[in-house]
Amino acid sequence: MKKSYLIFLVTLASLFSFDAFGQGSTCSTAQPFCAGGSALTFPNTTGVPGSGSLHCLGSTPNPSWFYMQVGQAGPLSFLITQASNGSATPNLDVDFAAWGPFAVPTCAPTLSAANLVACSYSAAPTETFTIPNAQIGQIYMVLITNFNGGAGQITLTQTNSTVPGAGATNCDIVCPLDLGPPVPLCQGGSVIISADDIDNATTYQWTSTVPGFTAGNTQTITVTQPGTYTVTINKPGCVANTSDSIVVYDATPTFNPPNNLTRCDTDPNFDLTVNTPVVQTGSNEINYHNTLSAALDGTGGVIIPNPTNYPGTDGEIIYVSIESTADGACIVTTSFVLNIDPTVLGNVSGTTAVCQNTVTNVTFTGSGGTAPYTFVYNTGGADITSPPSTGNVFTLPVDTTMPG
Repeated sequence: MKKSYLIFLVTLASLFSFDAFGQGSTCSTAQPFCAGGSALTFPNTTGVPGSGSLHCLGSTPNPSWFYMQVGQAGPLSFLITQASNGSATPNLDVDFAAWGPFAVPTCAPTLSAANLVACSYSAAPTETFTIPNAQIGQIYMVLITNFNGGAGQITLTQTNSTVPGAGATNCDIVCPLDLGPPVPLCQGGSVIISADDIDNATTYQWTSTVPGFTAGNTQTITVTQPGTYTVTINKPGCVANTSDSIVVYDATPTFNPPNNLTRCDTDPNFDLTVNTPVVQTGSNEINYHNTLSAALDGTGGVIIPNPTNYPGTDGEIIYVSIESTADGACIVTTSFVLNIDPTVLGNVSGTTAVCQNTVTNVTFTGSGGTAPYTFVYNTGGADITSPPSTGNVFTLPVDTTMPG
């Protein structure tokens, strides 16, 4: 049955300057939308007076303005339905007009009969229209009105999305979701991931490659394990099952254990950096510290200023910080010990005048160190190393036929 209505004489310009009402109720506040591979559902507009007739529309009550962008060239066929809240089937009269193509979202005075794509003012709760030859990047403006005025939901479905050669709308402009680039995670640390591009969604469903991972219906999660995390979001006005993923990778530095360093008390100072190539397994920042707390701060802590000429003390512990270049907050530590050996003195004693073909003893005595000692001597040939001494003395029997 045809609608009965009064036609108000208004200018097209006045229609587009009307902006006293809610989201998308004017052309200048038009919202992006798309059909994607499934239906897009969004709340209708209520309580917004019409602005008169426009093209085939005898009235324009409760307007909702949208624009869509072509993502794939080809024909686009759409079904528009409107149902009251709680109804499983369309039951509210829905009308529409569509214009295009444009390079950018466009309002009056550009919208005109010359670029009108389709228009319907039937009493039905469903409408259809087709864009026969949509091209990538083109923008189309769509006005959908709620003639009945009752609260409900409007659904837009692309009916030819599975047909070979069909076009497609660009859903990246509708509720864009980007969890961001890969993020580093330190061992024992945590990372906060938030789907903050889309607020107040009906559902946030999180999944992960991490075994046993679970998360509730929440916009933000805190993770402690490396892996890939994916969120799937459903919200009225957004594409069904909008999703994105983010990679959390282990940035904990790896290292090899350092060597303890030893020098004699008469030698120059320690060069701590001889342990750098020992510890290093990649391109991490390596520094030396006097305390563990300083090492835990890495480059932000107190660093030994001249590690190539460090005096040190016997038994002193040197702490090493290994700091990830991927994340300055990712630090592991290790340590090594400095040893300073005292100068060892040796003394040789024995009888200097003996009869030929007899045996006498030569005594080696060590001091300044810690027993047992070993002594290196020769009797005119190659050097000979003694066995470890008993106490600090080693006695060598010498046959007087032995030169030396």
